[in-house]
Amino acid sequence: WAFGLGSQLARCAASLGAKPQSVLFIDDKPWNAEGAERAGMLGHHYRGHASLRLALAAHDLLENPVHAP
Repeated sequence: WAFGLGSQLARCAASLGAKPQSVLFIDDKPWNAEGAERAGMLGHHYRGHASLRLALAAHDLLENPVHAP
């Protein structure tokens, strides 16, 4: 969460009129996803397509979610 990324994301969300808790931040670095959560956002550590689809489905962000068995 180096170089003030959290405050930059917060400013970006605010400029869009979004509350931090409504932002899903996705990153392949776990410390960035954790930092987003500390900033009040939803964080997802990207580890591949399948886990991302599950995360998006869990937050109702897929138009046609496919659930794993």
